[in-house]
Amino acid sequence: MDQAKLQSYIGETWDKSIVPALEDYIRIPNLSPAFDPEWASKPDTENAVKLMTEWAQNQKLNGLTLEVRKNEKKKKRSNERNKRRRTKEKTFLST
Repeated sequence: MDQAKLQSYIGETWDKSIVPALEDYIRIPNLSPAFDPEWASKPDTENAVKLMTEWAQNQKLNGLTLEVRKNEKKKKRSNERNKRRRTKEKTFLST
């Protein structure tokens, strides 16, 4: 294995593929449920997953399989938790 060619390939891939994808990713205002109570109603998570999925598929790696799973239970629990928080806040503010 030619170390110089390998290093060149890795550097080129990093600069031309990985860094631009990461820059696009951090532009998406995708906050976790802990920081954005309304996260489930926004497209940010879907956009972030789509971006990373497309990037991975574009790598054309032999044998690569990709599966995106959605945790609907977590989304539902998070929405219920946020509703309770808002109710508590309203109760606190009204007294």
